[in-house]
Amino acid sequence: MRGRVFVLAAALAASASTGRPQVVRGDDAPAASETTFLADLARVNSNLSVGSAETAMKMLLASLEANRDRDYVIGKRAAIEDLTRRICFRTECPLPPAQSVVKGKLRKFVSFSGAFEIAYTAGQPNDFEARGDGSLFFPVHFRGPYTITVKGDEYTGDVAAVPRIQLGSSEDPKTKRLRAWLIGFGVPPVEAGPRARWVPPRIVYVSGDDKKQLAELPAHPAQIGRPYRLDASVTTNRVTGSINGTSIGSAPKTDGEFGVALIYAPGWREIVISGLIEPSWIQGKLDAAVDGKRKAFDASFDAKKLLPAWVFEASKAPTASAPDVRRPRLPAGLLSLPSEHAPAYVEAVAMIASGRFAEALTVVASMRTKGAPDAATGVLAAQALWGLDEPTKALVEVERAVAIDGGAMDALLLKARILCRLGRDGELVTTIDAIRSHTDAGTQTLEAAGTLYLLAGRLDDARKLCEGAARGGVRSQGLERLARVVVRAQSGPEWTKTYEYKTSNYDVLSDIDADTCQKAALALEDALIDFRGSVKSLQSDAKRQYRVYLFSGRTGFDTYISDANSLIGKVPDQVAGLYSPILKQLLIWNLPNRDEMFRVIRHEGFHQYLDRLLPDPPVWFNEGLAVYFEGLKRVGGTLRTNLVRDDLLRRLSPGSLIPMAEFVRITPGAFYGDAARCYPEAWLVAHLLRQGAPRHAELYRALLARLETAAGSEAVRATFDDATLRALDADLAAHLAELTKAK
Repeated sequence: MRGRVFVLAAALAASASTGRPQVVRGDDAPAASETTFLADLARVNSNLSVGSAETAMKMLLASLEANRDRDYVIGKRAAIEDLTRRICFRTECPLPPAQSVVKGKLRKFVSFSGAFEIAYTAGQPNDFEARGDGSLFFPVHFRGPYTITVKGDEYTGDVAAVPRIQLGSSEDPKTKRLRAWLIGFGVPPVEAGPRARWVPPRIVYVSGDDKKQLAELPAHPAQIGRPYRLDASVTTNRVTGSINGTSIGSAPKTDGEFGVALIYAPGWREIVISGLIEPSWIQGKLDAAVDGKRKAFDASFDAKKLLPAWVFEASKAPTASAPDVRRPRLPAGLLSLPSEHAPAYVEAVAMIASGRFAEALTVVASMRTKGAPDAATGVLAAQALWGLDEPTKALVEVERAVAIDGGAMDALLLKARILCRLGRDGELVTTIDAIRSHTDAGTQTLEAAGTLYLLAGRLDDARKLCEGAARGGVRSQGLERLARVVVRAQSGPEWTKTYEYKTSNYDVLSDIDADTCQKAALALEDALIDFRGSVKSLQSDAKRQYRVYLFSGRTGFDTYISDANSLIGKVPDQVAGLYSPILKQLLIWNLPNRDEMFRVIRHEGFHQYLDRLLPDPPVWFNEGLAVYFEGLKRVGGTLRTNLVRDDLLRRLSPGSLIPMAEFVRITPGAFYGDAARCYPEAWLVAHLLRQGAPRHAELYRALLARLETAAGSEAVRATFDDATLRALDADLAAHLAELTKAK
């Protein structure tokens, strides 16, 4: 807190001569109006983005003073708190130096290129991962040429402990075996009886259990017990090694294959590694260090101690309180429900609560036959149909109830949820407006309405809802969380330095480097061309930019999405990235393997694209096409997505396939709970629909067309009857056999 008070004091002292803080904006006198206040906040953010935290705080305090007790300031409380926290954190916790997150002596690190050099000394802490056989794994992926130098004081004479460095270690795409290049530095001749024992230095290619010698030195240049130097170098297409400056030889290797390194050198004194690495290793460590500081900072941060007290006071008497204390008005139809229908009504309610939706519909039908009014039975029928995954039919029923009693809150909320799922955004906004203006709208109702706005991509409407509630004195933990999500979606991650690259369709921001932003944006533009061409039966996408954030590490990624996830449920562990349907943003963290990172970018980019076009795609369809499109490649100037995924084929067998009657109805929870089985099958189904016979292409087009206006479950039922699903089981097994045979 001491640093935060210092920032505040410095900001106040800078304007002490005037008697009160003045806004720094180039004109003389601040004007108290909402327009100028919003402009002030924009300037505060601008100063913070260029590193002027003290100036940013001065401007913020001055603007608050100039707009004292205005309700539009109260409405912006969440944004003001977030901005204050960012300013103070930036001052107290600057980005640590790269040297602080590694254990060796970091002689060079250029995050843009990955240029790197580090030295380790025996007996000192190091970053190696020790293996059971005494070898040391360097946990970094190389992205370009590199050299490893090992120095020691006494060269070994033990033929059972030959120094060696293994390079590469990746899967051969043809043989599917682990391949590597092994430089064995050998052992000088040792007198052992009548014959000298020694091991010549060699370079060996290893493919699975097979080994092939590529080079050998006929004499050993080292002397047992004397100081030595071992060098292993990797270029774009060669591997070389030397001992005390004498070359062992040079051997060819796969172009562009750099991989990782494993070192075995008992008794080493110094190891120096230099070259081009994937910078994510250090960037991820820096991200984790900053996030650790942020968690400690947030634990003690209290904006109320730094900002004027009036900012946290309601501008009006509250119209609602933290839980909903008002009991919603009973629907008019229920109030007038004849007493003889009451037992059946209670029975139907209990059935819906216990998941017995079909039975509840039977009870409702019986009530209607006996004269029960639609105002009472319409919501019951809609709730039962919603539970049976029949949203379009449920909408018809709930609209019958709303037509009779337009003030029934339960009917309005259910109608809004149905409209959101069906993608009918215009009607959704009208319905939410009715909910917000309702006299019985408490905090829980407003929280639900705000979440629906976000799911429908109406960020500005969600912001207005949160700000309107704050201005009206309406408070709850849920509304505060919703306001934080809105602010986060607008402000983005809390990065010390942000890089950005824009194209006509994508706005990519990152704390990694500008080059990564550019490459990601161009990769997404390439993918978007194929998305639009392949999903051609859909209506054209409205012109808009897609927001993308690339995080330097997993910890910052997790922190950023935490509040948004609390609104929709927990994100699966170990995700490499995701598309947030709440934030409407593509979020990826910095994977050690850059190729894998761009595959994730394309995968999640498809989810982002499809979310703008289809209201409710089935999970198997969404994920299957995302996996299908993630592997696109440019071959001869043409983008290809029909490539066979050998890695997925190996996880499939005819006996492991989930029957299509079950698979097309699988829930997201069941799909992700059995991800190792479901993802490969989803890809196989997508590949069949896209690359199979004309009848499969027709099913694909029919499903896409229905998904434009219907819920996923409804589109699936309309497209796949029982006979079609049985035929697809046979077709899928045959398609799998054909792909497996051809690989």
